[in-house]
Amino acid sequence: PEDIKHLIELQSNLAKSKNINIFSENYLKTELSQPFATLYLVEHQNQIIAAGLVFDDDSTRYNLQGAQSEQGRKLHATGILTIQLILDAKAKKLKCFDFWGIAPENAPKSHPWKGFTAFKKTFKGEEVIYAGTYDIIMNRFRYSIYNVFRKFNRFLRKV
Repeated sequence: PEDIKHLIELQSNLAKSKNINIFSENYLKTELSQPFATLYLVEHQNQIIAAGLVFDDDSTRYNLQGAQSEQGRKLHATGILTIQLILDAKAKKLKCFDFWGIAPENAPKSHPWKGFTAFKKTFKGEEVIYAGTYDIIMNRFRYSIYNVFRKFNRFLRKV
């Protein structure tokens, strides 16, 4: 469990360079504490250069969290890590490896998941489209307030 610090550090550095939001340390520690969670680390010259957190159920390995250092990027550490994740899932007789999301089909180059999506598609998997998520409006006034705060939050993230 104490090794989660490596994923947190790698994600924090990624967040700074890409101006993205990441999950809190407490959240990641809670994820790793689950009995179906496994943390993988890639080490090169006594330094952790990539990390990945996966969940397994009876049939599927879910690739939930990951990051790599600049050195890891140069060495294609996440590609190597992903291959190991898939091989280990096969060894456990799991049927699927879920990359956990891609950008929409015609997403612009500026889409934050564009690079992740290109990487994931190099593995030639099958794209599965789910129904999506929808809001059920129970109170129009409260929902309007919620939407204002949500749009404001998204604006702040871009700034």
